[in-house]
Amino acid sequence: LFITFNIAAWLNPGESGLVLNYLVSLATVHLAIQDLKLRRLNYVIIGLSFLFYILTESVWDHSRTDQPSALILLSSLLALIFVGVLHYVQILKSNAKLNQVELELKAARKFTEFVNESALPLFRVNENGDALLMNESARYLFTSGEENRLNYPPGCSDAIFQAFAANTKQILPTYINGRHLRLNITPNIDSNFVDIYGEDFTEVEEANKQVQDLTNAIDFSADGVAVISSDWKFNYFNQSFAFILGCKKKEELIDQTLQAFLAPENQEILTEIEQDIRQAKVWRGEVQCRRIDGTLQETYLTLTRIPGGSMMAYLKDNTHIKNYQNQLILAKEAAEATTKAKSDFLATMSHEIRTPMNGVLGMSTLLSYTELSEEQNEFVETIQHSGQNLLTIINEILDFSKIEAGKMGLETAEFDLNKMVKNIVNLSSHRASTKSNILSYTCTKDMPSVVFGDENRITQILNNLIGNALKFTKNGTVVVNVDSSEGSMPGNSKLHFSVMDSGIGIAPEKIESLFEPFTQADSSTTRKYGGTGLGLAICKRLVELMGGKFHV
Repeated sequence: LFITFNIAAWLNPGESGLVLNYLVSLATVHLAIQDLKLRRLNYVIIGLSFLFYILTESVWDHSRTDQPSALILLSSLLALIFVGVLHYVQILKSNAKLNQVELELKAARKFTEFVNESALPLFRVNENGDALLMNESARYLFTSGEENRLNYPPGCSDAIFQAFAANTKQILPTYINGRHLRLNITPNIDSNFVDIYGEDFTEVEEANKQVQDLTNAIDFSADGVAVISSDWKFNYFNQSFAFILGCKKKEELIDQTLQAFLAPENQEILTEIEQDIRQAKVWRGEVQCRRIDGTLQETYLTLTRIPGGSMMAYLKDNTHIKNYQNQLILAKEAAEATTKAKSDFLATMSHEIRTPMNGVLGMSTLLSYTELSEEQNEFVETIQHSGQNLLTIINEILDFSKIEAGKMGLETAEFDLNKMVKNIVNLSSHRASTKSNILSYTCTKDMPSVVFGDENRITQILNNLIGNALKFTKNGTVVVNVDSSEGSMPGNSKLHFSVMDSGIGIAPEKIESLFEPFTQADSSTTRKYGGTGLGLAICKRLVELMGGKFHV
């Protein structure tokens, strides 16, 4: 309209058209432009355009006939240029404002999403308690039913009332739906609403409870627990740790070091501890600690490296254990002394009994060579048989006492193995025949003929085993088998002796007890067959002394 009226005024030869044009332009600006600041700028531009026309008209050459029209055109063009520039600038500003509004709107949407998705309950209520705004977390905790009716936790209504009445922020710890919340209620009196947001302390409470339980467990532990820094200072310690070190109060250990409580002879273990902690991350050992009153305390210390360079220390009062160990050592020494005294007594008594018994057997043998009646010969044979049995028992007791005392020695000499076994079997053949038993032996071809060892002890073992087999077998067989295998070292051989019989046998549950001294498989056999129960025990220990194994 402004441009159209200017062109119309230019075509009008009189100035009435120009005046009308400016009036219509002012009216157009007033009606079309709503922004007050922009409207005033347009008023100024139109006024400047009119002022320009007045100024130029006064200096214009009045002889020219196109003077009014040209002035109008020039002033109109200038006004048009100013208006165009002004509107272009305004468009740029409007676009900038629009972009800013869009950014703010986008940020507001993000913030709204953030608030709505927040795990913390956030909502706004008016003075009547009606919810104005609410995020999903608040809706989940504080509403029920399809109508989303608010269910305030205990004390919340009173806190909201106090916030409105005192116009001050209220803090309410409360529980709702099994969750521990702290509600922050902030009033806005001008707008008649309060903003409420809740902090969920449920997990924090549970974690605090676990920490408290752990702290109580450490504090009330019977063993001492402490955290020690790399320079051996106590950073933390429980009451038991202080009690073991003789402190009546925990404060007595503050700023103290582990070295101050180690006995002088244990000071050097700190270097060992540092090396072990660095390599294996743990050190354990018995340590003598010096209590606060100067007395020594037997303890067991465990140090474990923890992150940060510190160490966790576990201190146990070892006094009772050490006393018990000392008592065990004293009891062991007393038992060993008793055993030694017993063995010495048995050895002495066996020797003292064997000497006269040999005399009895010798004289009975000489007596048997004289002229005796049949009844007298039976008496002499009974004396010799009984004396021989008693001498066997005395020898067994003497051998067992030597083994118990650790004084049993072994001889190493060369002997013919095959000849030794043959002689043993031949000497036992008569006894086997008296009970209708068949006694035989076998030797493998690869068995060495000459060996080095203790022939007497091997003979003693085989005689005992063959004697037992014949004692418990009647009308049966007894087989002695000997074979060999390569030893663990070049030039050595392992000899395997076995004695098998078809006698009464041994119950499986009685096998382990066979090798205990003075024990037989069945106590009734002692009365029926005789014996002391020492034979197998002596044989087993003799075999073990020779580096072998004995089993059934």
